[in-house]
Parts: sequence; C-alpha cells; structure tokens
Amino acid sequence: MSIKHSPLRRQGQRIIPPREVIVNFNSRKPKISFEFLSGDYSLSKCEIREKAEIIDSLYRISMHSWQELLVMGRKHGGCESLPLASLKCHVPDDFIFMGQKHATVFHNPGKIPILGIRVDDILFVFCIDRTFTAYNHGS
Repeated sequence: MSIKHSPLRRQGQRIIPPREVIVNFNSRKPKISFEFLSGDYSLSKCEIREKAEIIDSLYRISMHSWQELLVMGRKHGGCESLPLASLKCHVPDDFIFMGQKHATVFHNPGKIPILGIRVDDILFVFCIDRTFTAYNHGS
C-alpha cells in the first residue's frame, strides 16, 4: 500500500489542505511498461510466434488484480519473486538506485518468462527470457 496526496482544493477563500489517501495497489490490475526493455532480452529479439505468446501472456496477466496474481502462483498464471542478485540479465540502474531487491517473474509452464520490477501497480518489464538464460530455471 502507498499513501497518495489529493490535490489542493479551494472552498471560497479557504484552501483545503490535501488529505492522505491510502491506496491498495494489490487490488488493482497491472499496468505494463516496456520503458526499460532493451538488449539481448528485448522484444525485438523475439520471433513473431514468441511475440504473439508474450502478448497473449500479458493480456491474461492484465485481466487479474495483483492480489489474484500473487495467490495464483507461478505455475498457474501468477507470478513469483526472484532476488535481483540471482539474475544473469542486465537490471536497469534506476531500480538499483531505488533500492529494489526483487524482480517479479511471470511464467506459465512452457511459456516465455517475463521479468519486471513492480512499482505500485506498474510492472516495468526489463527482460523477455526467450532463451531461458536470464536466471537459473532449476533442473
């Protein structure tokens, strides 16, 4: 959850100070940003079939709230969290400076993993792991 401030409002000659509003971002559906997606793990490296799979995955992800995705788990269309230190792909410096410690990973069995950093209700995608080399996927 995060605290957001409402804008200043006027009531006659008085200015009403902003009030704090608590926002539960887990109840919201994810917004997806590709702002940090580049290099070997970018969408431009994918074949047309892989791009279609990724768009299909992101569409399914966007139909659920963050809370639903967290409960679903990684093997059932949800997500998991991985330490940034365990990743072999480049993590944008912006997230290191923000103090982020974990990436959010979406991967259905047999599907291409999508890695990003969650900030509030936005998933900043920075890696499309089409070669399954961005982190240790286990044996």
